[in-house]
Amino acid sequence: MRDTLGMLCGDVARLLAQLLVDRAAARGLALTLGEARTLLHLNRLGPTRSTDLAESMGVEVMTAVRLVDGLEARRLVERHPDPRDRRAKQIVLAAAAADVLARFRELSAELRAEATDGVPAAEMERALEALEAVRCNLRRMRAARPRGACA
Repeated sequence: MRDTLGMLCGDVARLLAQLLVDRAAARGLALTLGEARTLLHLNRLGPTRSTDLAESMGVEVMTAVRLVDGLEARRLVERHPDPRDRRAKQIVLAAAAADVLARFRELSAELRAEATDGVPAAEMERALEALEAVRCNLRRMRAARPRGACA
């Protein structure tokens, strides 16, 4: 019996993430998976509030805040006043995060190359296009759901 889309995507994502964190630790980049994900999301989002970061990561706000607290203590992120709301803070990547992200990108590229070894480039491209379409459909479905409905 073949795995479902959710099982297969979940397994691939989990294995890639575990291997990336393991390899990063072996090269002196001791970040947890949550911390690495936080940096990657902040890099993609730019300056953002905790609520938006949590939504992007698919975690609770308090989880995102704890992760940011740890990264702030390591001087990889900073909190700045939000120019749109003086009561709020925006989370931004600190200068030191650039080196960490560059090293993670390098490790990630190496891992992707190993993981896709033997898979023709055209097949990988079709698989990525198909997954992007599925993601788009799921986002559209999620945005259309009534408030309070099951996710």
